[in-house]
Amino acid sequence: MVSIPVLVVLTSGIIALLLALEAIRNRPNPMAWPLSLLMVSVAAWALPYGVSIASTAPESVLLWNRLRYPGTVAVPVAYLVVAMTYAGKAEWLSRRACAALAVVPAAVLASVGTNRYHGYYFRSTSVTRVEGASIVAIEPGPLFWTNVAYSYALICASLVVLVLVFFRSGTIYRKQSGLLMIAGVVPLATNVAVNVLTEPGSSIDFTTTALTISGGAFAIALFHFDLFDLRPVARDKLVEELDDGVIVVDREGTVADVNDLAKRLLDGLEIGDTIGDVLPADLESDDEFTVRLDGRIRVYRYRSTPLTDQFGRRSGRIVYLDDVTDLAQREQRLSVLNRVLQHNLRNELSLVIGHLETAMETATDPTDEHIDAARESATEVVALARKARTLEQTVDDHAASDPVCVSTVVDRTLEDLEGVHPEVTFEREWPEASKPTAAASEPLFEAAVENLLENAVVHNDADQPRVAVRIETRDDRVRLSIADNGPGIPDAEYRILHNRAETPLDHGSGLGLWIAKWTATLSDGELSVAENEPRGTVISLSLPLAE
Repeated sequence: MVSIPVLVVLTSGIIALLLALEAIRNRPNPMAWPLSLLMVSVAAWALPYGVSIASTAPESVLLWNRLRYPGTVAVPVAYLVVAMTYAGKAEWLSRRACAALAVVPAAVLASVGTNRYHGYYFRSTSVTRVEGASIVAIEPGPLFWTNVAYSYALICASLVVLVLVFFRSGTIYRKQSGLLMIAGVVPLATNVAVNVLTEPGSSIDFTTTALTISGGAFAIALFHFDLFDLRPVARDKLVEELDDGVIVVDREGTVADVNDLAKRLLDGLEIGDTIGDVLPADLESDDEFTVRLDGRIRVYRYRSTPLTDQFGRRSGRIVYLDDVTDLAQREQRLSVLNRVLQHNLRNELSLVIGHLETAMETATDPTDEHIDAARESATEVVALARKARTLEQTVDDHAASDPVCVSTVVDRTLEDLEGVHPEVTFEREWPEASKPTAAASEPLFEAAVENLLENAVVHNDADQPRVAVRIETRDDRVRLSIADNGPGIPDAEYRILHNRAETPLDHGSGLGLWIAKWTATLSDGELSVAENEPRGTVISLSLPLAE
């Protein structure tokens, strides 16, 4: 009659084979083939060992006991493969790495097969009966303990990988890596009890049974409850590469998980912190706030999505901090374009129509005054249209960034202005040999320089108008400063540079400053405005030096 221990071991082997087949059936899952490898190894260990302990003839017992060793040495390697695949490090298991891992198992198998000639694995063997089963009592040799140490080292290395995954993952993912750790710890403890805490070969080895139970639990979670469909590696790759901050909060408001970007946005927010300590309690979905990140101002939009458990009860929420900086800048540009089309162009065209109507009413020979006024208004419309076309280029966030010679662009613009405005004194303040190049979109930079210099000239009401242009390099930046002795920039013009959009009561009179500001923004630069002494304005455009 077959004893219960024999039935348990043989049944473990059969179940392990069934689990391997189930894993193969689910092979599109990236965890399927590692689990199948592990379960096949368990079956290759359990079935020969079950036949060995069920046999009564000493020769048969010893033969089947030796035949279990291919599975015995394969299990630790297979468990390492499972752990590495789960942790997203499967690429580390190259052919060279697998060959290195197979050196000790191959040596063990060769040693077991030739042990009668050297006795390095078993110094001696004998067959005894324990609880109705045949047990091979052994006196271990040095290679036996080498195999035990190597196997335990692989299992421990796998557990270290899973522990790292456990602490790297958020609370909601830790059950996955925790289950895998249990799948290794329980069989390891069983094997330690058989080989270390007792005399090797003095009791029945139920390691394969523990492995089968652990593998079964893992397979059920993997293939039937979708517990591992979003493994931590997939979660990390998805969440960490987002341009948005993601925070998982439980029902008490405690942070259960947070990606790296959210940590940076919220001053080192960590798992276990209270979300209310870093975000205002009255913050509602679609509210926006600004953060300085990597030296630049970014605009983020707050969104919150509730989480529920399997019973529909609220268990927490996911907070998204969406980066809407590009959208905000686009809205700002469209707001200005809208103002230009609805306000400036409309007013200028109204003047054109009004002057022409007046000219037509006065006589068949229109006066020069009305015609000249109409021409100036029409010219202003053309100039605004040209500036608006230049501004349209900034709507494309991928405007090319090329090396631009700052002094060459400034010289060319000054020469044009000197011919048109001989009454203005232009001063150049930079070494003639200096040719600093900035990293910027050349068309936008030229338009910015042209508009800034034009504003300094056209709006200058001084008796002796002067415009001083300075170019200097400092660290990795090139700075263009334009100082005039005019009336200064109106407050409305200055304020709109710090707003998201213009309003009917707070808008500019043109596009020049906007073009300069967006040139700086798209080039990772900065535009600043200061008062000149004793009168006027200093506008500075700082851009990164081209590499």
